[in-house]
Order: sequence, then C-alpha cells, then structure tokens
Amino acid sequence: MAEPLQAGDRVCDFILNATDGRQYASADARKRGLLLFAFYKKTCPVCQLAMPYLQRFHCQYTCEGFQVWGVVQEDPAGAAEFAKQYGATFPQLCDTELEVTEQYDLRSVPSLYLVDSGDAILQSVFAFSTDEFNALAKRIAERTGRDYTPIILPEDDAPLFRPG
Repeated sequence: MAEPLQAGDRVCDFILNATDGRQYASADARKRGLLLFAFYKKTCPVCQLAMPYLQRFHCQYTCEGFQVWGVVQEDPAGAAEFAKQYGATFPQLCDTELEVTEQYDLRSVPSLYLVDSGDAILQSVFAFSTDEFNALAKRIAERTGRDYTPIILPEDDAPLFRPG
C-alpha cells in the first residue's frame, strides 16, 4: 500500500465542483498564493473536532495570498450540511468519487496540505495535532506577512493529538 503524499512530494492538481455550484482548480489557486486544503468526511469524529479550527485558518489568515478549501468526501448535500453544522464559510469541494483522495493516497482523514505555486507540497498534517496546526499557522503568517496567531489556543482545551 502506498504512503500518502506528504511535504516534499509533487503536488497533484485537481478540479472539483463545490457546494456553491462553482468549479475550483487547484492549479489556478496556487498561482495566486498559498492554498490550504483539507480532506475530511462528515462521519469522522476527528474531522468534526478539526472543523472549527479549519474555520479559524479561514477567518484569521484568508487574504489575497492565501485561501482555505475543504475537500469533502461527500455528495454536495452532505458537504453543505456538514459545513452549515460547523459554521464553515470556506469553499466545500466535493470529492464524491474519491478521485482526489486516491491521487493523494490517503488512508485517513483529516489530512491537510499546504501548497503554493511550486511543484512540491510545502507542509502536510495527517490527523488533529495542536502543534502541527499551529506550525501551519506560523508558516502561513510568515508567507503572507500577517501577524501570527495560533489556531489552537490553550484555553480551547483541545487535545494535543487525535489520529484520523
């Protein structure tokens, strides 16, 4: 069984339809700056734990040079329902047939990828990890010139780690 793609591996670009009816192309997004995309599914408890923090990435860092996408392993109705339940306002792309999931050789969710206009994946996270989520935030802040604000704060009382 192949290992999931990770930092340093070549980016696999994709085009997916979102719950807003639009089509999103990762190659186009990467040309405009950093792109953080997270694979998840609504029945995954660790994905449910991660969703509010993915929304924080969106709220704290989205700017002209950075965006967040959800790559949801659901049909559009299920993806929209999940986003609404957790207050997610970033684009929800539907990987209904799991084609993109398979391109990335994923075996678990949540799985997060940070990419840019280069050919290699900059950073990857395979689970819920306070340290790794905050390391992503630090890198995004550095690359976008925004002030660093941790995504997971001590007062959140979040677990340090939960495997997907």
